[in-house]
Amino acid sequence: DTVARGLDDYYSGRGEAPGRWVGGGAAVEGLDGEITAEELTRLFTDGVHPRSGEGLGADYEVRDGADKVLGWDLTFSAPKSVSVLWAVGGGTVGMEVREAHDAAVATALEYLEEHAAFSRTGKAGVRQVDTEGLVVAGFVHRSSRAGDPQLHTHLLVSARVRCRDDGVWRALDSRALHRQLKPAGMLYQAALRAELSQRLGVDWTEVDRNGQAELVGVPDGLRRLFSQR
Repeated sequence: DTVARGLDDYYSGRGEAPGRWVGGGAAVEGLDGEITAEELTRLFTDGVHPRSGEGLGADYEVRDGADKVLGWDLTFSAPKSVSVLWAVGGGTVGMEVREAHDAAVATALEYLEEHAAFSRTGKAGVRQVDTEGLVVAGFVHRSSRAGDPQLHTHLLVSARVRCRDDGVWRALDSRALHRQLKPAGMLYQAALRAELSQRLGVDWTEVDRNGQAELVGVPDGLRRLFSQR
């Protein structure tokens, strides 16, 4: 609310590509292609189906002063040296970097769908159940808020999922999701390194404790120049 007129204005900002529906749950619902502002508002502001406007399962109450969680913003961001290479490497190199990033994000999302796309039923949510997958709005952004090159993807994950056994919409098991966020981020970084090594033959620095490494050959001064935030 402080940086844009609404969700669509923030995630589909000036100069950025339109968002697209991704995830197994989106596919089951027939959600594909570009996302409209109306669809984004319905799902992540109104909490209803982005196309039909129908409610997504039984409503639930939250304690006084708390907001309903309608989704999570998972961000997969390339290391700064990769963003610099993408920005200044030229047309063919830039396309390879972008495609490598997209492939790595897809790998991370596939992991989350396999290991974190669950709901719960029974008294106090005692039983974990499978779902049809995640309903996700994906937005690829090219720069940081400071205007530096920063290739990253926002995956807006809906807090509602359709359960596989009975077709009922229920809340996503947020604890299962949060347990898998760091592994998914590290998997994204590993997949990105593998993609770029295969596509461009690049070398990497040592992987740090967060699973991230930088490209060998990108000067530290250039990275700092494009790191205002």
